[in-house]
Amino acid sequence: MDEKLKKIRDKNRFHKYGGMELVKELILKLPDPEKEKHKNGYKKSFVLSKAIKIARQKMGPHRKKKHHNFLAETILRYAVGNGYLRPVGENRYILTKKSRKLREAQQQKNSTSKAQNIPSESIVPAET
Repeated sequence: MDEKLKKIRDKNRFHKYGGMELVKELILKLPDPEKEKHKNGYKKSFVLSKAIKIARQKMGPHRKKKHHNFLAETILRYAVGNGYLRPVGENRYILTKKSRKLREAQQQKNSTSKAQNIPSESIVPAET
């Protein structure tokens, strides 16, 4: 298959399974970059393994492995192209300011939703 058709196929598959939501999910799945292991960025194989997990979840595990790989590579390409990840050197990626803001917003959202969830034991029914 020539390159033009491959790009169209990958783009269509990417948008069929959620588009940029897949990229945001990938960014949120990556561990904290301040840890010792990831201070020089994430390895490409590590980021792809996370993307493959997302692809399997969205497409279903019954699909062929190569289809998960195609979607995972497309997710990674869109993450770099839209400024969520930045390539460093040959096979490493680091988070950008845009992706850090996304992660912070998600943490804020999680903390406020946890604060609003009141345990059912603390609610006392009104006596009639």
